[in-house]
Amino acid sequence: MLWLGILLSAGYPDPYAVHEASSERPLFQLHASSGFPVTTFRPPFVHGPRQPFYREAFFWDRLRSGRPIILPDGGDAPMQWVFVSDLAEACVRATEVPAAAGQAFNIAHTEPLTQRTFVEALARVGGATPTFASVPRAAIHDAGGNAFSGNLYFGEYLDLPPHISVVEKAPRLLGVTPTKLDAAIAESFAWYQTQQQRVVDYTFEDRLLAMATQGSRCVDGADRSDANVCRIWCGPRQSSSTASRIARDRCGAGLRFGTLRI
Repeated sequence: MLWLGILLSAGYPDPYAVHEASSERPLFQLHASSGFPVTTFRPPFVHGPRQPFYREAFFWDRLRSGRPIILPDGGDAPMQWVFVSDLAEACVRATEVPAAAGQAFNIAHTEPLTQRTFVEALARVGGATPTFASVPRAAIHDAGGNAFSGNLYFGEYLDLPPHISVVEKAPRLLGVTPTKLDAAIAESFAWYQTQQQRVVDYTFEDRLLAMATQGSRCVDGADRSDANVCRIWCGPRQSSSTASRIARDRCGAGLRFGTLRI
């Protein structure tokens, strides 16, 4: 039997994770008492073709439109991803390898990633030069930003507290080697190109971008003298959107924004 879960203490503040753990513990207890062949997998964020969440496409849509990508607190938060094909292969291998019984596996790409470097990888595979706007996470939330639905600002269900796992066991016991990140993303991008273009409402993001370019005044109304509190990174391209015009003006003459090759 295969189950997804994480072992956490009962007092952990995330109910979803606690429920996952509470499902996993009795299975391992059953294995210990009866030998019932239990194997669990604990994947991080999953990416790949036919992605049901608005994740990779969230960023490609914005890159294709020449829009800056909003990075909460600069996008330095670590992220860990697994390619869906690697996860599927590991699940199949667990049914074939006797030593997998009674084991829990973390499986993910081995390349270290942050929110920013993951977006850079998406842009690299898509042939884009990304531009970024750093907005304080607290200000995003105060303005009505939601990591799960509605006023999304960094994909769907992605801006979560970092959780990084050690992933050496799956290759060692199951013989599953994680696909190289760019090669895996290329499969997702090929699928993305076959999909009908989504109509996106950028009203909320334009509010955040306008705040980011102001430098001394944020969406929560507080005056900020530190230019690093609300700031924007500029890169190559020109766009007609209000937020991008503001960014271009603030960044100075001679800078353009990049385009995504579709």
